[in-house]
Amino acid sequence: MTTTEIPHGREAEEAVIGSVLINPEVYYDVTPIIKASDFYIHRHKWVWSVFVKLTSSRIDIDLVTVENELEQMGQLAEVGGPAFLTGLVSRVGSSINAVSYAKIVRNYSSRRKYISIANEIARAAYDEKQNIDGISSTVRDLLDENETRDTSFVHISTPLSEIYDEIETAENKPREVWGLPTGFKKFDRDTGGIQPGDLVWLAGEPGIGKTWSLTQMTLSFAKASPGALISMEMSNKAIVRRALSGMSGMRIKSMRSGFGLPSNWREVFGDTAGELEHLPIYISDRTITTDHLRSVLKALKRDRDISWFAVDYALLFLDTAENEIARTEIISRNLKHICTDFGLAGVVLQSVTKTGMDGNGNARAKSGMRGSGQMLHDADLILFLTKFEELDETDGSIRESDRERMVTMWTAKGRELESLPVEHLVRRLNSPFFDEFDLKKYLAARVEKTK
Repeated sequence: MTTTEIPHGREAEEAVIGSVLINPEVYYDVTPIIKASDFYIHRHKWVWSVFVKLTSSRIDIDLVTVENELEQMGQLAEVGGPAFLTGLVSRVGSSINAVSYAKIVRNYSSRRKYISIANEIARAAYDEKQNIDGISSTVRDLLDENETRDTSFVHISTPLSEIYDEIETAENKPREVWGLPTGFKKFDRDTGGIQPGDLVWLAGEPGIGKTWSLTQMTLSFAKASPGALISMEMSNKAIVRRALSGMSGMRIKSMRSGFGLPSNWREVFGDTAGELEHLPIYISDRTITTDHLRSVLKALKRDRDISWFAVDYALLFLDTAENEIARTEIISRNLKHICTDFGLAGVVLQSVTKTGMDGNGNARAKSGMRGSGQMLHDADLILFLTKFEELDETDGSIRESDRERMVTMWTAKGRELESLPVEHLVRRLNSPFFDEFDLKKYLAARVEKTK
């Protein structure tokens, strides 16, 4: 097609019609994408209109029913007769790419409509009798009409069928964790893990252990499925060094200075590195916008079949706006769209406000999270890490020296959770990673030491 021709794709139009004739079920896959008016070639419009009429009348689509309907409409000869329809079937061969063909048809249709809108704008601009103030309103209406293609509506029977299948699968193969495991077993049992499409905020004051927790979670995620870790605060080497330290127990200071290294550090490094090398984690330390993040995650979804991503941390994205509230609103909205559009679970670090650092429960309140209130609405799960806080009277038996190694993880929001779990995490003795605190084991160990 040259630039002087009206934009259209004959081959794509023929291919999507042929795909439906080969496999009528794909009609329901492509009908949210295109309609008869999206076809440029008239005979293709007529055939697609027949598809719509047959399905609305609950008549199966096949060569015979389509030919019969075209005959009754007096259009069979005009489209090229039965030979035209059978020719489409033989040329396409397979219906596997029907959705791709439909998107090509839709894109060409949009281009033609933009050309029409441009002509309408030019006509209005040349008409000196027309109120100039009304032109912009007309332009917006025309653009909205072209850009609004709502394909989100489905009949309620569709999700009902999907839920039935989920329940049946769960019955046949019961499991406590049906999402991505964080590695915190009690939390995973309470929540089912992090679910596809979920946006999770992990918030807390500086130095509380957010990055260590995020690193630990990503290592657990990767044991279940591939994913991406984006750290705009640390280099790739620093990311891996943290993972190595958390898994091996070798201190970062020792790895950097050489002091305090275990005598068998080469063996420890080799074992840990071997485990890390086999995890499907793709890392980046580039500072980017959320639009750029969307494009790279889309490519990783296509090429590496990732199912999650993690970001350290939200405010380092390069998205711009007139103030921080507006900027965090943009960041939050774009991150949520990435999760839902690609079916990815996303865990993103965020800081708290100064008020949130002042204690008295503010650090775990949703209002203590820094940024726009839109972030609270977009989130499916909000986790806060705070300094140790007593949850009940039994926590009074925990020594002050032990509390210094502990943090409390609060679930401030869980969109599909029936209850919001809260628990203590404790630093491992030989690693900066956390374990879930078990009070019974803690008290039993103290008793054992006194013997």
